[in-house]
Amino acid sequence: MKKKQKEDILKESTGLTGISILIPFFLILLIMFGIPALLRFCPEIGTPVSQMINRHPAGLFCFTGAMNLLVIAVILISAAVIDRKRSFAEKIALVHNKVYTPSVMALQGVGVLAVTFGVIIGIQYLFQWIGIPIAPQTSVQKLLESADTTTITIAAISVVITAPIAEEFIYRHVLYRIMRKKLLRREAILVTALFFAAAHLNFNAPVMNDAHQGIREILSAINSAQAISLFVFAIGLQIMYEKSKSILPSILTHSAFNLINLLNLLLIVSKS
Repeated sequence: MKKKQKEDILKESTGLTGISILIPFFLILLIMFGIPALLRFCPEIGTPVSQMINRHPAGLFCFTGAMNLLVIAVILISAAVIDRKRSFAEKIALVHNKVYTPSVMALQGVGVLAVTFGVIIGIQYLFQWIGIPIAPQTSVQKLLESADTTTITIAAISVVITAPIAEEFIYRHVLYRIMRKKLLRREAILVTALFFAAAHLNFNAPVMNDAHQGIREILSAINSAQAISLFVFAIGLQIMYEKSKSILPSILTHSAFNLINLLNLLLIVSKS
């Protein structure tokens, strides 16, 4: 009983709690869905922005980086304004469980990365065996188009720094805490991981509008292989967050994952 009470106290002492967690949640939804909808249904704004994004391969990374910075700003401002009785570090979940030492964090991070890359390799072999080609992401295609210094630098900032911070705040810090209030721990982890994986599917692929495309072509175009591996990755990140009660371990592991993928991609580009 004492152990459970300690866990409950620790859980409530880190991150935004109660109704305060809903404020950044709805603001983030507004950013993630409102801005793309505005660009799509308001040609006066959407057309010049689209032209700017497509003019240079770095444009896509600039846009996604800006979106990530907006999300981070919402979280930080919400934490600064809401519930002033607790410290800023507590409200953004930087105060971790004292038992969760840096060595434990590093060991678990390496374990999560090892399992995830193992799943990625396994899925690649599985998809090849059943005849489903693995299509690259739009961002990967942009980077392959022009691997100049400017594009690589902006891509690195967006992919390795802003994206992990923003996504961990969205899924681990905000969405998971909301799910945790309604679901059991295991269910909340799985549902949050499912949302994380689904967010990386490419539903804007041209084949989605072609009724003559088969299931294999659709699965390839929407990046289903990547989504499966990211589902596993998200479960690992969620467990790290739950164990440490801090957002920092999952951010660092997420950054390491993106950095490894970016370096691997640059290695492929250098050989081509």
